[in-house]
Amino acid sequence: MINPKRWRRVPPEPQTLGEPSPSLSPEARKQWEEVRLNEKSLRRYTRAWATAEHENAVFAEATRALHSKLENGPVDGSVIAYM
Repeated sequence: MINPKRWRRVPPEPQTLGEPSPSLSPEARKQWEEVRLNEKSLRRYTRAWATAEHENAVFAEATRALHSKLENGPVDGSVIAYM
């Protein structure tokens, strides 16, 4: 009996966003959690626009910028679009 070909499994995407900072307001914390839940798709967008070799650096800089924005208050509108 011949075994069917096994497809390569794609390695899981790294999850880098941690818990929200205690300094964030409740609304900003909700927005941080929304970004955290959508991290996988946001990383795909980053990889598509910035290439795989720059993905981590670009995503890290984007999350730093988002965190500093959220420390000053929640984002108006969609935080996913802002990200």
